[in-house]
Amino acid sequence: MVRGIALLVGLKSVDPAAYGGDGAEGCHGCEHDVDNMVKVISSVGKYEINILKTRQATASAITTGIGAAARTLKSGDMFVFYYSGHGGLKTDINGDEADQYDETLVAYDQQIIDDELAKLWLEFAPSVRIVMLSDSCNSGTNDNIVAMRTNQQATPINFAGKVPGMQAQLIHFGACRDGQASAGYGQGSAFTLALCEVWKNGSFSGTYPQFHAAIKNSLKARGEFQEPQLNCYGEGVDDFYNSRPFSLS
Repeated sequence: MVRGIALLVGLKSVDPAAYGGDGAEGCHGCEHDVDNMVKVISSVGKYEINILKTRQATASAITTGIGAAARTLKSGDMFVFYYSGHGGLKTDINGDEADQYDETLVAYDQQIIDDELAKLWLEFAPSVRIVMLSDSCNSGTNDNIVAMRTNQQATPINFAGKVPGMQAQLIHFGACRDGQASAGYGQGSAFTLALCEVWKNGSFSGTYPQFHAAIKNSLKARGEFQEPQLNCYGEGVDDFYNSRPFSLS
């Protein structure tokens, strides 16, 4: 029996002691995004859904949650990692970024650098299917599969070659491209609202690239300027890529 685990993260604020200010600037609808994604995931099949909101969403809790899924899931199983919050940039220190900046997820107490995520993807068993959705600024390549970046500036859909040591299959939706902002509102973030609109309470039956195209069109119709990014990686990923989003079959 195929097993599905989802880790859904949303931060409407961060720890002011870690970041300064009052910690509440922007991202007010990110907890609503998580609530909406629970409905999306639940409409597909029986997932084990783990939720981290704001104060719970520390860097350690997020990376521990991903690591726990990596130790649990077997070939053919599914892991969905969803993040809604701020996305940042930090100076690249290992030379793997063409623009000299690492993309980050802004957790409650500190930022998670994309290099940390790259190491976590290597822990998943062969042929585990991973879907990462980043509703944050600078999210085009914050999955940090380096081979995916070759065409990042040319097209919003990338296909990656082999990444040494990675045995899982990964599909990544970034709410925007690197260097772009991801819009957010009190009722939720623009990307996730568009995703839910396309999903239509579970009636969407297309593939991942069709899902991406429909979300892109929905954002454009809403007057948003961000371009959602779609990346994929893995041997035999074509079947996964051309399946219904989040499906456990």
